[in-house]
Amino acid sequence: MSPIRLGLVGFGLIWDQEHEPELNALGNVFEITALCASSDRSAAKAAEKYPGLPFTRDYHELVARPDVDAVVVQTPIPLNAPVAIAAMQAGKDVIMEKPIGRTCDEGAQVLYEMDETGKRIYVLDNAFYQPRWDTISEVLASGAIGTVVQYEQVAHSPVDPEKKTQRGYATTSWRINPDYPLGYLLDAGVHQIAALSKLFGHPRYVQAVSVKLRPEYGDVDQALMMFEYGNEVHGVFSQSGYLTDQRNYFYIRGTEGVLEISRTGMVLVDNDGHETQVPLDSSGGGHEMWQAIAQAMVAGVDAPYTAELASKDVCILHAVDQALREGQKQEILPSLQP
Repeated sequence: MSPIRLGLVGFGLIWDQEHEPELNALGNVFEITALCASSDRSAAKAAEKYPGLPFTRDYHELVARPDVDAVVVQTPIPLNAPVAIAAMQAGKDVIMEKPIGRTCDEGAQVLYEMDETGKRIYVLDNAFYQPRWDTISEVLASGAIGTVVQYEQVAHSPVDPEKKTQRGYATTSWRINPDYPLGYLLDAGVHQIAALSKLFGHPRYVQAVSVKLRPEYGDVDQALMMFEYGNEVHGVFSQSGYLTDQRNYFYIRGTEGVLEISRTGMVLVDNDGHETQVPLDSSGGGHEMWQAIAQAMVAGVDAPYTAELASKDVCILHAVDQALREGQKQEILPSLQP
């Protein structure tokens, strides 16, 4: 089988640090055949790293190329949905960075174009593919803590352009002055939302409060959310791009015990106080994600993190935004019709 020919729209930090090494290891599956980016720096980078490959500043030109089978979308968040839609309308499958859209209705537009064109979307959200969630799900399904009643998670991950935290992502201009709701909560929080959805399903309602502590990075510097699920599970989730990540935690509480989850392990504490250590795979999920996408594309099927799941996760954050704006509990719709 010939490699799947990829056209890259955007190839910045996430490409250099995460995706390029994985794709280099999948040279029998994928081949980069064309490049697109808007800046002079990207043009120079293309000439240095990929000499001889076609380069354009107009993504419409790239998606129309006959030597491109699938388009990899690594653009600022406001361009994710428009570029993906243009690629599908040009007859290409799409591999795209999360989130699938800025809002629930943008995600619905992407799903609509999938149905209209018959093309597939493969969403790059490594958090969904972290092996730890499978282990945790197995423990929960075993009944080790009885019936799950609630969870509490603090997932703070500060971004600071002066300290250059988050491996340089903090200095990205479109993150500092975002043209999308919720700021860093949409950008980074969608990772945790995808993981929570994998563990507990998609919630039905959300209440939320937030604070704004600095002029950059959107309207939310810390948000506290309470999710209600149809099976009477409740979850409290705090996300921040400003507060320290010291003492982040994740507890899942059931009728027969508690799970305390860290990066590399999990402690199961029963109601009598007996503790059982459970190791967890600490992989960030990037390798597993690309392996799953490669296998799915070769087979011509959807990857485990489907576009429908990605759209539902954006709808959760869309409802959070509404809850913050209106100051009252919101129903979480699975999608909005375009």
